[in-house]
Amino acid sequence: MNLPTTIRISGDYHIWHDLYLNAEAFFAVQFKKDANKIHNISKYAITPRYDYKWAGIAVPVSYGQLSGMRVGTGLRAGPFMFGTSDLSLLFKKGKINGLDMYLGVHAGVPFNKIKDRDGDKVSDKVEKKYRKALRKETGNKKEEGCVDVPGVWEFKGCPDTDNDHIPDSEDDCPFEAGPEKFNGCPDTDEDGIMDKLDSCVTVPGIEEFSGCPDTDGDHIKDSEDDCPETAGLPEFNGCPDRDKDGVKDSDDACPDNPGPIENMGCPDRDKDGIFDYLDECPDKAGPEENHGCPWPDTDGDGLLDKDDGCPNNPGPKENNGCPYTDTDGDGVLDKDDECVNTPGPIENNGCPV
Repeated sequence: MNLPTTIRISGDYHIWHDLYLNAEAFFAVQFKKDANKIHNISKYAITPRYDYKWAGIAVPVSYGQLSGMRVGTGLRAGPFMFGTSDLSLLFKKGKINGLDMYLGVHAGVPFNKIKDRDGDKVSDKVEKKYRKALRKETGNKKEEGCVDVPGVWEFKGCPDTDNDHIPDSEDDCPFEAGPEKFNGCPDTDEDGIMDKLDSCVTVPGIEEFSGCPDTDGDHIKDSEDDCPETAGLPEFNGCPDRDKDGVKDSDDACPDNPGPIENMGCPDRDKDGIFDYLDECPDKAGPEENHGCPWPDTDGDGLLDKDDGCPNNPGPKENNGCPYTDTDGDGVLDKDDECVNTPGPIENNGCPV
């Protein structure tokens, strides 16, 4: 003989507040199709319900192989409950041979309530045991523990107000969550300096400046640094002077070549007033109109080429640096020759006798 076998699947879902939905399915397993064999009946049900503390109502909707579709109801009021799985019987006309109803009363079993004076869900027994351990550990026989102070299970009923997993008794900042290394005090910016010692609570910094930042690492804190992202010098409020000429880079026209402040930090080796980077002759003084180079005297006649009418031929200043000519070649210069185009002796002023 095959015994009846049924597979049951059920689930209960919390929809919203006190509203729930239950679903159940009974699958009857029939191993052999034999009318003489015993087997159960398959059935499926969905039951929405409203479940309050002292009252409730449910409306089961079911379908069975024999019963077909049914809609019922169930009511709960205090310890009493009653209902039916088929409301249609209440509305049928004529003779009714049977009625499916149930009625029940819920009665609780008395039990000893666990003592919990402070109402923290940790029994007084556990808290007293912990108090005893504390007294033994600290040597303080007056240690009261936390029997009358609401706490958490993690610390056997002792409080952890800020929920940082450090009991209030060991927490230097019991109302602000913080790490264990700071005895429960916070470090908001996580710079290794706890907030109560940190002058810049929300910005990571260094201990040298009480938790305030020095981004460029020049030992001048950012709030007093005119160039916070570039390392510099105290005399320039943290701004750099790359060529170390005493002129900060932002005011230095030649930041990589040292020069005096009167030259805006640019060098002038020949001291001609023209900065080296504009001077074509940086080691020889010269005027600006000649790009810092000295004027030459090519023919060496004492007149600079710029003032010399004949820069390649020496001549006297009174002739603009050009040599005097002797047109007739008689040895008497034209300026002293009374007969420029006719040769003559010098004693006759260059004229023929």
